[in-house]
This record gives sequence, C-alpha cells and structure tokens, in this order.
Amino acid sequence: MKFWEPKRSRRNCPTPICKEAVANNKNYKRVYISNGVTRCDYCGGVYKDGKWEHKCSRCGKEVKPGELCGLFVPHLCNECEEAVAREGIASGDVCGMCGKPRSRCYC
Repeated sequence: MKFWEPKRSRRNCPTPICKEAVANNKNYKRVYISNGVTRCDYCGGVYKDGKWEHKCSRCGKEVKPGELCGLFVPHLCNECEEAVAREGIASGDVCGMCGKPRSRCYC
C-alpha cells in the first residue's frame, strides 16, 4: 500500500449493486477506511454506528442505496448533482474539450 492510498476495509457493502459487482469480480474491493470513516467508493455508502447510510454530502438528504451520483465516487443526491452542474455552467467552469461542466467531465 502506498502512503497516499486509504486503507481497505474487510467489510463489504451490502448494497445490491455492490453485491452484484463482488459476485462478478472476485477481486473487487471498493470499501475503504479514510479519516476513520468506512466508505464504499462504488455506491457512496458510509458505514456508521453499525449500519450503512446513503446520504448526500451536500444537503444531508438520505437516499435509497445506489441512488447517489457523482463523477468518480457517488456522494450527491440527484438534486444536488444537478445544482452543482448548473452552478458550473453559470460560472463558466466547463471543460474546454467536451464543453460539459467539470463536475460531469471525464476528460
């Protein structure tokens, strides 16, 4: 493990999309511990107080497992993701190659 990589958790995320990913790839592991927080990088779930939570990091709204969205790590509800994209367009924070807001650009 490199010094910049977060520690991998032994825990697997119980979200159906994560279970399916684990079933399809035996080496799949996307649950990490960073700053004392156990988080699934695939669905955005956070393990707290013995249960998995799926909350928007911007507004705090609880969403169904698998409904968080984000570019590489899901962390926003649909409404907040749309708001971030609109704010990026309004402020001119768009990719020069594809024209998408930076929050949606893979370039």
